[in-house]
Amino acid sequence: MELSNDTSALKDLVSVLLRRIKTLESESAGLRAENVELRLENAELCSRLNLNSKNSQKAALVVADRQTWEWAFKHICQLADKEELPPKQGKRGKPKNSKGRNLLNRLLDH
Repeated sequence: MELSNDTSALKDLVSVLLRRIKTLESESAGLRAENVELRLENAELCSRLNLNSKNSQKAALVVADRQTWEWAFKHICQLADKEELPPKQGKRGKPKNSKGRNLLNRLLDH
C-alpha cells in the first residue's frame, strides 16, 4: 500500500524537477545571449579607447571638444598662478616653492 503512494509521489517530484530543469535551461540560454552582447559591447569600448596589451594602463583619451578642455585647463592654471604666488628670492640659494606652486609648475611643464 505505501509503495503505490511513494511511486506517485516520486513521479510528481520527478515531473516538478524536470520542469525546473527546463526553466533553468531557458534562463541559462538567455544569460548566455546577454553575455555575448556584453562581450561585444566591451570589445567595442576597448577598441574605442585604443587599448592593447602593451599600453592597457595608458588609454588614449577621447575628447569630443578639445578647445573647451584646453580653455578650462588654461583658466585653472591662471587661477592657480594668482593663488600661489612665486617664491621671493632670498639672499642665498634657490627659493623654496609651496606645494601648490610645485603642482602648478608640473602641470605647466607636462
